[in-house]
Amino acid sequence: MRTPAFSLIVGMALGLTGLAAHAQSVNLTTLTAYGDVSANTTSASLTTAAIESGETPSSGSSAWFYTELEPALLPGGTTLGADTFEGSALAYEFTLSAPGTLSFNWSLSTAETLETDPASGLSLLDRSFVSFDGAVSTLATASLTPQNGSYLSGVLGAGTHRFSVGVMDVNDVLGVSTLGVSNLSVSVSAVPEPETYALLIGGLAVIGARLRRRNP
Repeated sequence: MRTPAFSLIVGMALGLTGLAAHAQSVNLTTLTAYGDVSANTTSASLTTAAIESGETPSSGSSAWFYTELEPALLPGGTTLGADTFEGSALAYEFTLSAPGTLSFNWSLSTAETLETDPASGLSLLDRSFVSFDGAVSTLATASLTPQNGSYLSGVLGAGTHRFSVGVMDVNDVLGVSTLGVSNLSVSVSAVPEPETYALLIGGLAVIGARLRRRNP
């Protein structure tokens, strides 16, 4: 037999299951491109190919030197690393109505033939990166074998955020590296309606009253 308390508990459970995050796909052609970037609605290819280095950009636009990319992507003097030279990036500014996350799939390959410089011992493997609101972190370091993966940000607070993703030449400008980005989406945690809060509070009140009667 279903009691009023049981019905309220069921309603509370249904209310909670309705709070799943809502994912919104992002059209990659709407992002701001810097350097050699080719994009369609769901995927993009970014390379380190620079005309000045004798390379042929796939998009026709040359990769940017780090002194151009850093101020465009990272206001406040943040750097992409003292070992970077040329690269390309995508930037996206978005506003969250509630806490949420950003995610995408990625792939990284390189035409580099050496992992380190024989003379200096420095790594020659190029690097991809992500940044949120000016804070930079490494997405992946290239290897001589193509690699791929998925990225999920930490929880971002409600408000406006600036995100960027890119790939940079490291310690030399030889060998083009390519970063693929696809299925970029933003997920926002659903905010309960006032009626849901009222249902939850009412259910807890009924349960508390019944417990008090059973335990005088």
